[in-house]
Amino acid sequence: MTQPGSRPSPAPPPAAPHPPRLHPAADAPAGVALLVLDAAAAFVALLVGLGHTDAGLFEDTAGTDWTPVAVALLFPAALAGLGAWPLRRRAPVAAALQTLVALALVGAAVLIVLDAGGPASR
Repeated sequence: MTQPGSRPSPAPPPAAPHPPRLHPAADAPAGVALLVLDAAAAFVALLVGLGHTDAGLFEDTAGTDWTPVAVALLFPAALAGLGAWPLRRRAPVAAALQTLVALALVGAAVLIVLDAGGPASR
């Protein structure tokens, strides 16, 4: 009941609509397309990292510092991980694949750093 001379309180604003989820038939190909882009980015990062080492093609790599390769792989890992965040509600399959790519690239970078002697020590 309103008092004379006062206005009724306005209705609460409507809830913000959530963006619609992609159909799984569209979500899976989107995830695969992003995997292809991630693979290309990781390959480019690998080449850039190799360019910053003193390793030559078909040469002995004993004593080579592989840290630039590991650091270069962290960039596409960060992009994949950050790219998964906006996809988490709309395309959960693609977001999960992006997260797995980020974890795989970080794991590869950690293994490269932890492998003290490199491939030539085996």
